[in-house]
Amino acid sequence: MNGINTDIKRVQTVEEKKRRAVREIQKYLLALARQGMEVPRLRIDGVYGPETAEGVRIFQALMGIPVTGVVDLITWNILYSEYEGAFTGSSLSEPIYPFEGIFTDGLVRPSERGNIVYILQIMLETVAEYYDSQVKQVINGIFDEITVENLKSFQRANNLTVTGVLDRATWDVLSRLYNEYLNRE
Repeated sequence: MNGINTDIKRVQTVEEKKRRAVREIQKYLLALARQGMEVPRLRIDGVYGPETAEGVRIFQALMGIPVTGVVDLITWNILYSEYEGAFTGSSLSEPIYPFEGIFTDGLVRPSERGNIVYILQIMLETVAEYYDSQVKQVINGIFDEITVENLKSFQRANNLTVTGVLDRATWDVLSRLYNEYLNRE
């Protein structure tokens, strides 16, 4: 029985790794499209479907490499290089530090209200395109059930302790991803 459970967990882990890799490819192609490259603006969902394969084919054709629709090592290296090169020298967004002196215990909990919750909701909504499990968030400054579920989903996707509470570890990952998103716009 344990062998079966272990095998199932291993398969899930492999599948999740594949989804993360596909999300990374989709993120790079979307960022390049936003920078003006003539590739499709893909939805970041972690599924290597026809749209992603077509985006890869278009990218390969633009780069003058074999057009297969498959991300091999050559395609990956060029995609990554183009992605990194697209943002060299661009001005970076300034980080924000809402925990400095605001909350004595450094936690933002469900049912709280205020500017920090507005910031949390805006940031979750902004990075939601990287995650296929986020629910459409109403930006209202109230730490409601949708905010809790979106925060839990974010924590789960980033291998954080899933609490539904905004703690410093969750904030650090969220703010890093949010700033990466802004810096690649």
